[in-house]
Amino acid sequence: MTTQPTELYLIDAHEFDGTNINPLTPDRRVAYTGYLYNDKGPNLTVEEYLAHPRTTAFESPKVVTWDELEPLIKAAHRRLYTDKPAQSVSDDTYEEMLSALPPAKMGIREGMEFFLMSERLTGSITAMYARKGEHCLTKSVDLYDHSTWITPADFASDHAAA
Repeated sequence: MTTQPTELYLIDAHEFDGTNINPLTPDRRVAYTGYLYNDKGPNLTVEEYLAHPRTTAFESPKVVTWDELEPLIKAAHRRLYTDKPAQSVSDDTYEEMLSALPPAKMGIREGMEFFLMSERLTGSITAMYARKGEHCLTKSVDLYDHSTWITPADFASDHAAA
């Protein structure tokens, strides 16, 4: 039985924001760099890539597996998107967004109408809109993590007050 090689990625671990993820080839070279940086020659080694003048500076370069990378991406998305409070929007904006694309999900919960945009910002992050009475809110949420979703309590928070 043969085992599959582990997929490796080069990232800047300093203040990782979920971007600048560079896949490595099985021989531990940075994928696509031969075409981009080496006149369509062989891909560059990690060391050559980091030293290349056109490479964005890495403060803390680190080679990681997918199992190590995935939680870093999720943490970055939470920090950059879903940890932010809900914001007030007009009823017109709510209706416009509802009619832009078919929602990924919609419903009513505890007197609050809501829908999630089918278009994603990144990964499973999308915009959620909610309406309770005449007050409408929006927030970036993780489609699969209900703890990030707008709740009726968000309508009473100081952050959501218009």
